[in-house]
Amino acid sequence: MTTVPHNPYLLVGVDYELFFGRNHGSIEHCLIEPTDALIDILETHGMFLSLFVDAGYLLALSRHRGEKAQRDHATVARQLESLSKRGHEVQLHVHPHWQDSEFDGETWAINTQRYRLHDFSASEQVSLVAEYKTHLQSFSANEITTYRAGGWCMQPFDELAAALAAAEITVDSTVFAGGVSEDRQRGFDFSNAPIDALWRFDSDPLKPVQQGKFLEIPIGSIDVGPTFFWRSQIAQRLNKAEHASLGDGGALRADWQYYFNRLTQRSIAPASIDGSKAMLLPEIERQRARRGDQFLNLMGHPKALSRYSLSQLDAFLKQHKFQGVGFNAMAQQARQWLTEKAA
Repeated sequence: MTTVPHNPYLLVGVDYELFFGRNHGSIEHCLIEPTDALIDILETHGMFLSLFVDAGYLLALSRHRGEKAQRDHATVARQLESLSKRGHEVQLHVHPHWQDSEFDGETWAINTQRYRLHDFSASEQVSLVAEYKTHLQSFSANEITTYRAGGWCMQPFDELAAALAAAEITVDSTVFAGGVSEDRQRGFDFSNAPIDALWRFDSDPLKPVQQGKFLEIPIGSIDVGPTFFWRSQIAQRLNKAEHASLGDGGALRADWQYYFNRLTQRSIAPASIDGSKAMLLPEIERQRARRGDQFLNLMGHPKALSRYSLSQLDAFLKQHKFQGVGFNAMAQQARQWLTEKAA
Protein backbone atom coordinates (compact mmCIF):
# COMPACT_ATOMS: atom_id res chain seq x y z
CA MET A 1 0.00 0.00 0.00
CA THR A 2 1.06 3.58 -0.58
CA THR A 3 3.25 5.00 2.20
CA VAL A 4 1.85 8.15 3.79
CA PRO A 5 3.62 10.59 6.15
CA HIS A 6 1.26 10.28 9.11
CA ASN A 7 0.63 7.95 12.00
CA PRO A 8 -1.30 4.78 11.15
CA TYR A 9 -5.04 4.66 11.69
CA LEU A 10 -6.49 2.64 14.56
CA LEU A 11 -9.93 1.07 14.44
CA VAL A 12 -11.37 -0.47 17.60
CA GLY A 13 -14.55 -2.42 16.87
CA VAL A 14 -16.21 -4.39 19.67
CA ASP A 15 -19.06 -6.89 19.47
CA TYR A 16 -21.63 -5.40 21.80
CA GLU A 17 -23.54 -8.46 23.03
CA LEU A 18 -24.49 -10.64 25.99
CA PHE A 19 -23.15 -14.14 26.58
CA PHE A 20 -24.97 -16.97 24.84
CA GLY A 21 -24.52 -19.74 27.41
CA ARG A 22 -27.03 -20.63 30.11
CA ASN A 23 -25.99 -17.55 32.08
CA HIS A 24 -26.27 -14.70 29.57
CA GLY A 25 -25.26 -12.04 32.10
CA SER A 26 -26.69 -8.58 32.73
CA ILE A 27 -26.61 -5.50 30.53
CA GLU A 28 -24.98 -3.56 33.36
CA HIS A 29 -21.92 -5.82 33.61
CA CYS A 30 -21.71 -7.16 30.04
CA LEU A 31 -22.49 -3.96 28.14
CA ILE A 32 -22.92 -0.67 29.98
CA GLU A 33 -20.11 -0.63 32.56
CA PRO A 34 -17.32 -2.26 30.50
CA THR A 35 -18.13 -0.07 27.50
CA ASP A 36 -17.93 3.04 29.67
CA ALA A 37 -14.56 1.88 31.04
CA LEU A 38 -13.27 1.27 27.51
CA ILE A 39 -14.54 4.65 26.30
CA ASP A 40 -12.71 6.42 29.14
CA ILE A 41 -9.40 4.97 27.95
CA LEU A 42 -10.01 5.53 24.24
CA GLU A 43 -11.15 9.12 24.62
CA THR A 44 -8.12 9.91 26.78
CA HIS A 45 -5.97 8.98 23.78
CA GLY A 46 -8.17 10.60 21.13
CA MET A 47 -9.46 7.26 19.81
CA PHE A 48 -12.92 6.24 18.63
CA LEU A 49 -14.98 3.14 19.39
CA SER A 50 -17.13 1.32 16.87
CA LEU A 51 -19.85 -0.79 18.45
CA PHE A 52 -20.97 -3.79 16.40
CA VAL A 53 -24.32 -4.04 18.11
CA ASP A 54 -26.19 -7.34 18.42
CA ALA A 55 -29.28 -5.87 16.82
CA GLY A 56 -31.42 -9.01 17.14
CA TYR A 57 -31.14 -8.78 20.92
CA LEU A 58 -32.25 -5.15 21.02
CA LEU A 59 -35.14 -5.80 18.67
CA ALA A 60 -36.25 -8.76 20.79
CA LEU A 61 -36.15 -6.55 23.91
CA SER A 62 -38.19 -3.83 22.21
CA ARG A 63 -40.95 -6.29 21.31
CA HIS A 64 -41.33 -7.66 24.84
CA ARG A 65 -43.84 -5.74 26.93
CA GLY A 66 -42.33 -6.65 30.28
CA GLU A 67 -40.99 -3.88 32.49
CA LYS A 68 -37.45 -5.28 32.69
CA ALA A 69 -37.18 -5.78 28.93
CA GLN A 70 -38.33 -2.23 28.26
CA ARG A 71 -35.99 -0.84 30.92
CA ASP A 72 -33.01 -2.79 29.55
CA HIS A 73 -33.78 -1.66 26.02
CA ALA A 74 -34.01 1.98 27.08
CA THR A 75 -30.72 1.75 29.01
CA VAL A 76 -28.83 0.24 26.09
CA ALA A 77 -30.38 2.59 23.55
CA ARG A 78 -29.48 5.57 25.75
CA GLN A 79 -25.82 4.51 25.91
CA LEU A 80 -25.58 3.90 22.18
CA GLU A 81 -27.29 7.16 21.31
CA SER A 82 -25.03 9.12 23.68
CA LEU A 83 -21.83 7.54 22.36
CA SER A 84 -22.93 8.00 18.77
CA LYS A 85 -23.48 11.70 19.34
CA ARG A 86 -19.96 11.92 20.81
CA GLY A 87 -18.44 10.64 17.58
CA HIS A 88 -18.31 6.92 18.24
CA GLU A 89 -20.05 4.55 15.83
CA VAL A 90 -22.91 2.08 15.84
CA GLN A 91 -22.55 -0.71 13.25
CA LEU A 92 -24.39 -3.97 12.55
CA HIS A 93 -23.67 -7.29 14.26
CA VAL A 94 -26.02 -10.20 13.62
CA HIS A 95 -26.78 -13.13 15.92
CA PRO A 96 -30.18 -14.24 14.59
CA HIS A 97 -30.79 -16.86 17.29
CA TRP A 98 -32.74 -14.15 19.13
CA GLN A 99 -35.61 -14.95 16.76
CA ASP A 100 -36.02 -18.24 18.62
CA SER A 101 -35.00 -17.23 22.16
CA GLU A 102 -37.64 -16.50 24.79
CA PHE A 103 -37.75 -14.06 27.69
CA ASP A 104 -39.75 -14.84 30.83
CA GLY A 105 -39.63 -11.30 32.16
CA GLU A 106 -36.35 -11.81 34.02
CA THR A 107 -34.03 -14.08 32.03
CA TRP A 108 -33.61 -15.36 28.49
CA ALA A 109 -33.91 -18.99 27.46
CA ILE A 110 -31.40 -18.80 24.64
CA ASN A 111 -31.91 -21.11 21.69
CA THR A 112 -28.90 -21.28 19.34
CA GLN A 113 -30.23 -23.94 16.98
CA ARG A 114 -30.37 -21.26 14.29
CA TYR A 115 -27.11 -19.52 15.17
CA ARG A 116 -26.09 -18.43 11.66
CA LEU A 117 -27.88 -16.05 9.34
CA HIS A 118 -27.57 -18.88 6.79
CA ASP A 119 -30.06 -20.88 8.87
CA PHE A 120 -32.84 -18.63 7.57
CA SER A 121 -34.36 -18.49 4.10
CA ALA A 122 -33.25 -15.85 1.60
CA SER A 123 -36.43 -13.81 2.11
CA GLU A 124 -36.10 -14.08 5.90
CA GLN A 125 -32.52 -12.85 5.67
CA VAL A 126 -33.61 -9.77 3.74
CA SER A 127 -36.30 -9.00 6.32
CA LEU A 128 -34.05 -9.63 9.32
CA VAL A 129 -31.15 -7.51 8.12
CA ALA A 130 -33.52 -4.68 7.14
CA GLU A 131 -35.30 -4.78 10.51
CA TYR A 132 -32.07 -4.99 12.47
CA LYS A 133 -30.47 -2.07 10.65
CA THR A 134 -33.62 0.08 10.87
CA HIS A 135 -33.86 -0.50 14.62
CA LEU A 136 -30.22 0.39 15.21
CA GLN A 137 -30.43 3.43 12.97
CA SER A 138 -33.17 4.87 15.18
CA PHE A 139 -30.60 5.66 17.88
CA SER A 140 -27.45 6.11 15.81
CA ALA A 141 -26.17 9.48 14.65
CA ASN A 142 -23.93 7.80 12.07
CA GLU A 143 -25.05 5.95 8.96
CA ILE A 144 -24.84 2.21 9.50
CA THR A 145 -22.79 0.77 6.64
CA THR A 146 -20.63 -2.01 8.14
CA TYR A 147 -21.38 -5.62 9.06
CA ARG A 148 -19.69 -8.18 11.27
CA ALA A 149 -21.04 -11.71 11.24
CA GLY A 150 -21.87 -13.30 14.57
CA GLY A 151 -19.26 -15.93 15.40
CA TRP A 152 -17.41 -14.95 12.18
CA CYS A 153 -19.97 -17.15 10.35
CA MET A 154 -20.14 -15.33 6.99
CA GLN A 155 -19.42 -18.19 4.59
CA PRO A 156 -20.74 -18.91 2.05
CA PHE A 157 -21.15 -15.16 1.63
CA ASP A 158 -23.06 -15.39 -1.65
CA GLU A 159 -26.05 -16.58 0.42
CA LEU A 160 -25.98 -13.34 2.44
CA ALA A 161 -24.97 -10.79 -0.19
CA ALA A 162 -28.47 -9.94 -1.38
CA ALA A 163 -29.75 -9.22 2.15
CA LEU A 164 -26.82 -6.96 2.99
CA ALA A 165 -26.94 -5.14 -0.35
CA ALA A 166 -30.69 -4.56 0.02
CA ALA A 167 -30.01 -2.86 3.39
CA GLU A 168 -27.18 -0.81 1.84
CA ILE A 169 -24.56 -2.52 3.97
CA THR A 170 -21.49 -2.28 1.75
CA VAL A 171 -18.59 -2.85 4.18
CA ASP A 172 -17.62 -6.02 6.02
CA SER A 173 -15.20 -6.44 8.93
CA THR A 174 -15.42 -10.15 9.74
CA VAL A 175 -12.37 -11.74 8.13
CA PHE A 176 -9.12 -12.22 10.02
CA ALA A 177 -6.51 -13.71 7.73
CA GLY A 178 -5.64 -17.32 8.48
CA GLY A 179 -8.43 -17.87 10.99
CA VAL A 180 -10.18 -21.25 10.91
CA SER A 181 -12.89 -22.90 12.98
CA GLU A 182 -14.07 -26.45 12.29
CA ASP A 183 -17.00 -26.18 14.70
CA ARG A 184 -19.98 -27.77 12.93
CA GLN A 185 -22.36 -25.04 14.06
CA ARG A 186 -20.01 -22.05 14.08
CA GLY A 187 -17.44 -22.87 11.43
CA PHE A 188 -15.49 -20.54 9.16
CA ASP A 189 -12.34 -20.73 7.05
CA PHE A 190 -10.24 -17.63 6.34
CA SER A 191 -7.06 -19.59 5.62
CA ASN A 192 -6.97 -18.30 2.04
CA ALA A 193 -7.68 -14.65 2.84
CA PRO A 194 -5.69 -12.15 0.74
CA ILE A 195 -2.44 -10.82 2.15
CA ASP A 196 -3.54 -7.27 1.26
CA ALA A 197 -4.60 -4.98 4.09
CA LEU A 198 -8.02 -4.42 2.48
CA TRP A 199 -9.86 -5.23 -0.73
CA ARG A 200 -13.15 -5.18 -2.66
CA PHE A 201 -15.16 -8.33 -3.33
CA ASP A 202 -18.51 -9.54 -4.65
CA SER A 203 -19.69 -13.04 -3.68
CA ASP A 204 -16.62 -14.36 -1.84
CA PRO A 205 -14.82 -12.22 0.79
CA LEU A 206 -11.60 -14.14 0.14
CA LYS A 207 -11.54 -13.32 -3.59
CA PRO A 208 -10.71 -9.68 -4.38
CA VAL A 209 -12.60 -8.09 -7.26
CA GLN A 210 -11.31 -4.72 -8.43
CA GLN A 211 -14.76 -3.13 -8.76
CA GLY A 212 -16.48 -5.35 -6.19
CA LYS A 213 -19.72 -4.22 -4.54
CA PHE A 214 -18.41 -4.84 -1.02
CA LEU A 215 -15.33 -3.58 0.83
CA GLU A 216 -13.49 -5.80 3.32
CA ILE A 217 -11.74 -4.06 6.22
CA PRO A 218 -10.26 -7.16 7.87
CA ILE A 219 -9.58 -7.59 11.55
CA GLY A 220 -5.88 -7.88 12.35
CA SER A 221 -4.58 -11.36 13.04
CA ILE A 222 -1.61 -12.93 14.79
CA ASP A 223 0.07 -16.34 14.71
CA VAL A 224 0.30 -17.61 18.29
CA GLY A 225 1.83 -20.74 19.75
CA PRO A 226 0.71 -22.94 22.65
CA THR A 227 3.00 -21.01 25.00
CA PHE A 228 0.64 -18.03 24.92
CA PHE A 229 -2.37 -20.11 25.99
CA TRP A 230 -0.43 -21.77 28.81
CA ARG A 231 0.79 -18.34 29.99
CA SER A 232 -2.78 -17.08 29.83
CA GLN A 233 -4.11 -19.97 31.91
CA ILE A 234 -1.38 -19.54 34.53
CA ALA A 235 -1.89 -15.76 34.75
CA GLN A 236 -5.62 -16.18 35.26
CA ARG A 237 -5.07 -18.59 38.12
CA LEU A 238 -2.40 -16.51 39.83
CA ASN A 239 -4.33 -13.24 39.68
CA LYS A 240 -8.02 -13.98 39.29
CA ALA A 241 -9.20 -10.49 40.20
CA GLU A 242 -7.05 -8.80 37.57
CA HIS A 243 -7.90 -11.26 34.81
CA ALA A 244 -11.57 -11.91 35.57
CA SER A 245 -13.95 -10.83 32.81
CA LEU A 246 -16.02 -7.78 33.64
CA GLY A 247 -19.03 -9.54 32.18
CA ASP A 248 -21.07 -11.66 34.58
CA GLY A 249 -22.23 -14.41 32.23
CA GLY A 250 -20.84 -17.58 30.71
CA ALA A 251 -19.75 -18.19 27.13
CA LEU A 252 -20.80 -21.01 24.83
CA ARG A 253 -18.21 -23.76 25.13
CA ALA A 254 -16.33 -25.07 22.13
CA ASP A 255 -15.68 -28.82 21.87
CA TRP A 256 -12.66 -30.39 23.59
CA GLN A 257 -10.72 -30.49 20.34
CA TYR A 258 -10.66 -26.69 20.15
CA TYR A 259 -9.00 -26.34 23.57
CA PHE A 260 -6.64 -29.27 22.97
CA ASN A 261 -5.46 -27.72 19.70
CA ARG A 262 -4.84 -24.32 21.26
CA LEU A 263 -2.72 -25.85 24.02
CA THR A 264 -0.68 -28.09 21.72
CA GLN A 265 -0.20 -26.36 18.36
CA ARG A 266 0.09 -22.97 16.68
CA SER A 267 -3.06 -21.16 15.59
CA ILE A 268 -4.19 -17.85 14.14
CA ALA A 269 -6.05 -15.51 16.48
CA PRO A 270 -7.79 -12.19 15.79
CA ALA A 271 -6.09 -9.03 17.04
CA SER A 272 -8.11 -8.58 20.22
CA ILE A 273 -8.31 -6.46 23.35
CA ASP A 274 -10.18 -9.19 25.25
CA GLY A 275 -8.75 -10.54 28.48
CA SER A 276 -5.22 -11.94 28.36
CA LYS A 277 -5.18 -11.60 24.55
CA ALA A 278 -4.33 -7.94 25.16
CA MET A 279 -0.80 -9.01 26.09
CA LEU A 280 -0.27 -9.64 22.36
CA LEU A 281 -0.90 -6.02 21.36
CA PRO A 282 2.80 -5.00 21.14
CA GLU A 283 3.60 -7.92 18.82
CA ILE A 284 0.49 -7.22 16.72
CA GLU A 285 1.70 -3.66 16.23
CA ARG A 286 5.23 -4.81 15.36
CA GLN A 287 3.82 -7.08 12.67
CA ARG A 288 1.67 -4.27 11.27
CA ALA A 289 4.66 -1.94 11.11
CA ARG A 290 6.80 -4.57 9.33
CA ARG A 291 4.10 -5.05 6.69
CA GLY A 292 3.70 -1.31 6.26
CA ASP A 293 -0.10 -1.45 6.66
CA GLN A 294 -1.71 1.96 7.06
CA PHE A 295 -4.13 0.85 9.77
CA LEU A 296 -4.62 -1.60 12.61
CA ASN A 297 -8.06 -3.07 13.21
CA LEU A 298 -8.61 -4.41 16.74
CA MET A 299 -11.71 -6.29 17.88
CA GLY A 300 -13.09 -7.28 21.26
CA HIS A 301 -16.18 -7.68 23.42
CA PRO A 302 -17.14 -5.43 26.35
CA LYS A 303 -18.26 -8.56 28.23
CA ALA A 304 -14.78 -10.12 27.84
CA LEU A 305 -12.74 -7.12 28.96
CA SER A 306 -10.86 -7.31 32.25
CA ARG A 307 -8.93 -4.94 34.45
CA TYR A 308 -5.82 -6.47 32.93
CA SER A 309 -6.87 -5.98 29.31
CA LEU A 310 -7.92 -2.38 29.92
CA SER A 311 -4.58 -1.57 31.57
CA GLN A 312 -2.73 -3.25 28.69
CA LEU A 313 -4.69 -1.23 26.13
CA ASP A 314 -3.99 2.00 28.01
CA ALA A 315 -0.25 1.26 28.10
CA PHE A 316 -0.30 0.30 24.42
CA LEU A 317 -1.93 3.58 23.40
CA LYS A 318 0.51 5.57 25.53
CA GLN A 319 3.43 3.93 23.73
CA HIS A 320 2.17 4.08 20.13
CA LYS A 321 0.80 7.04 18.21
CA PHE A 322 -2.29 6.32 16.13
CA GLN A 323 -4.96 8.33 14.39
CA GLY A 324 -8.35 7.32 15.74
CA VAL A 325 -10.96 6.53 13.09
CA GLY A 326 -14.33 4.86 12.71
CA PHE A 327 -15.38 2.44 9.99
CA ASN A 328 -17.31 4.97 7.92
CA ALA A 329 -14.33 7.30 7.59
CA MET A 330 -11.99 4.33 7.16
CA ALA A 331 -14.11 3.02 4.30
CA GLN A 332 -13.88 6.35 2.48
CA GLN A 333 -10.12 6.39 2.92
CA ALA A 334 -9.83 2.75 1.86
CA ARG A 335 -11.74 3.33 -1.36
CA GLN A 336 -9.40 6.21 -2.17
CA TRP A 337 -6.34 4.00 -1.56
CA LEU A 338 -7.75 1.23 -3.74
CA THR A 339 -8.54 3.67 -6.54
CA GLU A 340 -4.99 5.03 -6.39
CA LYS A 341 -3.59 1.50 -6.35
CA ALA A 342 -5.58 0.51 -9.43
CA ALA A 343 -4.59 3.63 -11.38
